[in-house]
Amino acid sequence: MSRARTVGVLVVALLTLAPVLALPTARAAVSYVVVVDLSHGQGVKGLDVFLKTLYDAEVYLIVPSKEFYEALSPQIKALATGYYIGNLAKFKDPATGREYTLTGIYTDLLIIPQPTKPIAADEVDAVISYLKTRGGGLWVAGDSDYGAGEDVIRMVNDFMIAIGANIVLDYLSVADPISNCGADYRVVALVRPPKELEFLAYGAEKILMHGPGVVAFYNPATDTFEKLTDVLKTRDDIKVIVWSSPNGTIVENNAKIRGIAYEIGSVGTFPMVVAQIMPQYNNAVVILSSETPIGGYQPMITAQYYLVYLDGPRFVRNLVLWASRYMGELKYVAQVGATLGTYRTEIEKLAEALTAVQNSIKSVESSVKELRTDVESLKASTSNLANQLQQQISRVDGRIDSLSRDLDRVSGDVKALGSDLSAVSTVTYVALAIALVSLTLSVLRWVKK
Repeated sequence: MSRARTVGVLVVALLTLAPVLALPTARAAVSYVVVVDLSHGQGVKGLDVFLKTLYDAEVYLIVPSKEFYEALSPQIKALATGYYIGNLAKFKDPATGREYTLTGIYTDLLIIPQPTKPIAADEVDAVISYLKTRGGGLWVAGDSDYGAGEDVIRMVNDFMIAIGANIVLDYLSVADPISNCGADYRVVALVRPPKELEFLAYGAEKILMHGPGVVAFYNPATDTFEKLTDVLKTRDDIKVIVWSSPNGTIVENNAKIRGIAYEIGSVGTFPMVVAQIMPQYNNAVVILSSETPIGGYQPMITAQYYLVYLDGPRFVRNLVLWASRYMGELKYVAQVGATLGTYRTEIEKLAEALTAVQNSIKSVESSVKELRTDVESLKASTSNLANQLQQQISRVDGRIDSLSRDLDRVSGDVKALGSDLSAVSTVTYVALAIALVSLTLSVLRWVKK
């Protein structure tokens, strides 16, 4: 083959491969891949902040048309890694016309923020395929029942149930008269993850949930909704990450579809951002939030609202890092947390031991107090007995004195009696002598006769 022909073949081959080489293949790049769905009527408010927050990610947008993309702000277009045109089932690279799937672009996290158009069956299948194949994360955001929010809730719930999740949104709203940004529907929610996910609260304590709904539990056995708080103790796969404050109140703004799990007017802490670990999808993290991180009237990623400072950017980043499994700086936060957890466990053990010692001391003090009381009682009893004994001795002494005096009197009487007896004996002897003489004379007279 001539050199010219060889060069020609190479040029043709390179021209053929050029579109492929130009495609945005995520793993050929340097970071984790986040895909944001904008093909279902979503807004883009806060998307620029979102893109800046994920400075180390490749973030791709799925848009419904080139015109939609062109209407985005220059900042968003500059910050996004790229975009595709289509829907969740199939989308095209506008530069090459080549079709891709979520798995094909190596998605680590798919975010569907507050859809206002239904998610078709083939899109559901595509998401399930992505979850099964990649085991990547999924974040679906809904709304409250205010205005058209009930339609969003319905579409979100249909989607969540279709992929086999047990976390859904009730057809209600949460208001908070205390923890808010100037109005009870501008809820300031609290980042309170379970102990094993404490790192999600790194730098994030309060976030905006503007007109939020409330997360419920879907029971497929009964095909109905239940309070999520009623099942948490028996479901290790479900993690509540964000709660309302204790002043959260369930309200109904639209009665077209009535609430199912929660009672209108009930007050307390209600789940607002919840994750479910799904073993059927390689333990993929599926997140459901009752407000949206981007888009909507005022998104979760907000950092300040009505002069209230919030932790929206930090929290959204934390959640993305965890759900995508990239973790980033959270790895070190988690390690520190684990170390602190070990120290906390040891401290708790020491505190328990100290409490036990304190209880023992209290028990000994109580015993000493009881013993002291017994000693005082015994002392009092002894003193009382001594007094009684002294009284008895005094009485005995008196008795002895009395007996002694009686004895002296008896002794005198005995002596007097003795003198009387002596006198009586002398008279008796004289009488006996006279009687004897008389008897003798009588005998002599009788003999003479």
